[in-house]
Amino acid sequence: MRANAAIYGPLLCLALLMSCRQDTGSSEPQKSELRAETVADKAVGRDELVATLESKDFDRTISLMNRIKRMRYQGDLLPLLNDVWQLNLASMPNVEKAFVAHPRIRLEVADVLMQASRNGAPNLEPAAYRAYARQHATSKDPDVARQAVLVLGLANDPADIALLAEILGAETEAASRAAVISLVRNCAVDEARVMRIAGGLRSRELQADLRKSWTDAQGLRRHVCR
Repeated sequence: MRANAAIYGPLLCLALLMSCRQDTGSSEPQKSELRAETVADKAVGRDELVATLESKDFDRTISLMNRIKRMRYQGDLLPLLNDVWQLNLASMPNVEKAFVAHPRIRLEVADVLMQASRNGAPNLEPAAYRAYARQHATSKDPDVARQAVLVLGLANDPADIALLAEILGAETEAASRAAVISLVRNCAVDEARVMRIAGGLRSRELQADLRKSWTDAQGLRRHVCR
């Protein structure tokens, strides 16, 4: 039930770039972004989302959720996704509760809803998404742990810095790479702390990754950490 490896790379690459675009509130897309969305990312509708959830196919569902994350307007899907988060499936009788309650799928839903909440969508539960992500951030399933750590990056809570540093220190491939992204996004982190954490890592490759990611994140931080 692990996610297709091809999904992981684009997800990490987009994690910083997408948030910068979403958090700026800009209505003027770059031409390259618009072309990519037009060609590869046809907007997801309710029927497609429900049919995908009904399929109980992990890779297909995760791929669709990544498309939803790249959509400029998600408003029509948010009530449905909120029902999925609440495990209120009355309007989706053929969706299996055990499937959408699986942490790998539930964290994908939390990811979309967390970003929507940050963008001002009402009646969502960011504290619940963060609590759920913290619960699974050290999961033995690397795909679950990675996605949980990415949700903590969206949460942008100072209380998560110690946990992110701990996950980085464990130097497990998937979760540590995600922790790099989430740590440098956190507005309570400053350069001195990032460099201290980097200096304590055994892996020189991970040290370099954290330092470079900190530098690369400065544009995003100027928008998010106002």
